[in-house]
Amino acid sequence: MKKIFLTVIGLVVFYSCSTLNSDASKLNKTEINLLNAFIQQELNRIVYSRNPYDSILIIKDATPKKQIIEDYESFGIKKSLFDSLTIIKIKKKLSNQAIYYFKTSDFEDKRIILKTKQEFRTSIKNHEFLKKSKELVFYLSTPFFIDKNTALITVVSGNGQLGFNLIDSGVILMKKNKQNKWIAEKNLGSRYY
Repeated sequence: MKKIFLTVIGLVVFYSCSTLNSDASKLNKTEINLLNAFIQQELNRIVYSRNPYDSILIIKDATPKKQIIEDYESFGIKKSLFDSLTIIKIKKKLSNQAIYYFKTSDFEDKRIILKTKQEFRTSIKNHEFLKKSKELVFYLSTPFFIDKNTALITVVSGNGQLGFNLIDSGVILMKKNKQNKWIAEKNLGSRYY
């Protein structure tokens, strides 16, 4: 039993380290597939379909992976994906990870535009949202892989018509189904509610 437990911990640390060691300047194919599957599923949710949006703004500065783990840890989930020692190790490894900046080539939806956090703040300060059509805003993380079929991703979404009005947020558990497609299985919780 102890051997199985150590093997599971080793796999979690291996996958988290392999994510860490990937090139911070580009996403790999699996990360891109997961992100696009998530956005497609997210846009099909009723919370967004009631009010169709002309454009989708994604904040270019990806939410750090360390934030995913810190948020996840704060929820106090009973059936945890990680034990407390593993969480400490992962946070330590992620502490100096460079921020990833999304590129338009990361996304399939042609309505997606990108702005840095600073550009978005400036546009709110200058009341540019008053001149725009309906805009949906997403703050996203890049995926944090637990194993090859399971990952976590964070999202904060808002209506851009009035600057930024929160619509939804959470740490999302993504899993691959039998057809090898990524599915948003469950919102594990949010620090904003």
